[in-house]
Amino acid sequence: MISHLSSVPGWVDTSVRTPGSAILLVRFVALAGILVSTLEHLSNWRQFRAGGLFDWKIMGSRPELAGGGALASALSGVLSFHGYLAVLGIRLLAILLLLTNPHVRALEAVGLTIILATTILINLRSPLGQDGADQMATIIFTSLWINLFAVWDSRITHACIWFIALQSCLSYCVSGVAKAMGETWRRGEAVFRIFNTQTYGQAAAAGFLRDHRAMNAWLTWSTVIIETAFPLVLVLPLPVGCLFLAWGFAFHLMNAIVMGLNSFLWSFAATYPAIVYCALSWRS
Repeated sequence: MISHLSSVPGWVDTSVRTPGSAILLVRFVALAGILVSTLEHLSNWRQFRAGGLFDWKIMGSRPELAGGGALASALSGVLSFHGYLAVLGIRLLAILLLLTNPHVRALEAVGLTIILATTILINLRSPLGQDGADQMATIIFTSLWINLFAVWDSRITHACIWFIALQSCLSYCVSGVAKAMGETWRRGEAVFRIFNTQTYGQAAAAGFLRDHRAMNAWLTWSTVIIETAFPLVLVLPLPVGCLFLAWGFAFHLMNAIVMGLNSFLWSFAATYPAIVYCALSWRS
């Protein structure tokens, strides 16, 4: 028994105490995230047809996809307009089956295989705009697929959870260090400048930060410091570590509302059950 668990909220204790429950929570949140992104792709279907912004004649002309080989021909059939809509439809069906049947082993194997395969196809078909959230989602579903082999060795689940948790902590830390190397971040101006852009900005938020420079500096530097120190969540007492997770959730929620970065909220929140499990398990 872990002696410090008396200070841990009951729902945290029961939800992530076992590897199976932790991986199930990771999968549920990650599935919710790719459900949203898949529906977004489907809502933009016009952009994937001939003459659209992501017309396959343009996207398929990239060197790694162009050519007359068998692979290029197969990809052209799968990733052209009608084929790609079928890929998204199959992906959507797999997501819904996994969300509604979380404990059916056969569906889990088929569903995760479909999701991993379609994730790779989507990354090939729509490379523009790919970001850290897409990379994290790919890492999570690759780990969940590898976890299928845990039926032969339960240690695989433990390893997959640790991999997801460490990858998340590394991503935050590297992002914080990269920000600290930027001059606008060190001057405490970066958050205002981001919110003042046309692509990711919002006029109301930018106007508020323009008039409240101390708040802008605090938001900028707190982001750098907390992201850089984020790996400490694994070794600090869990009540303190949960403050890092609460900050992370609030940070991604704000970015989703203000900047429209919805996928970051789901992809990184999906790693939090793994982080909590790891923070607890190494002390046992």
